[in-house]
Amino acid sequence: MLPRKASDTIVQTFLKYGASIWVLRTNQIGGYDPDIEPIAPITL
Repeated sequence: MLPRKASDTIVQTFLKYGASIWVLRTNQIGGYDPDIEPIAPITL
């Protein structure tokens, strides 16, 4: 788990070099959760 700024920086680096990346929130892993709410878009 990374703070938002660190996560965004890693994503930008992957995209800069043409790599693919999936960004998952930890509460999304492990099955269906009807209480998940959207979070603000990443800062890219």
